[in-house]
Amino acid sequence: MAGLNPHAGESGMFGREEIEEIEPAIRMAQEEGLNVEGPVPPDTVFSKMQGGQYDLIVVMYHDQGHIPTKVIGFQYDDNTKTWGSMSG
Repeated sequence: MAGLNPHAGESGMFGREEIEEIEPAIRMAQEEGLNVEGPVPPDTVFSKMQGGQYDLIVVMYHDQGHIPTKVIGFQYDDNTKTWGSMSG
């Protein structure tokens, strides 16, 4: 699960949402048997997924997930000079 704040809050230095909201939610999911990790700093979580460390990512707001998904998923074909379909 991605953190909300830069560096996933840095133990409260950049915000307390990770401590007060996200970490308890992760613990609840783990108690239900889900394999959940986090909060992972949002600036690295997508590269970890691309490397195979995660199957999916839960993000905290629209653009946190939308922007990297488009960067990763849209494919430009140099031969036809067109954009292919989105794969996310």
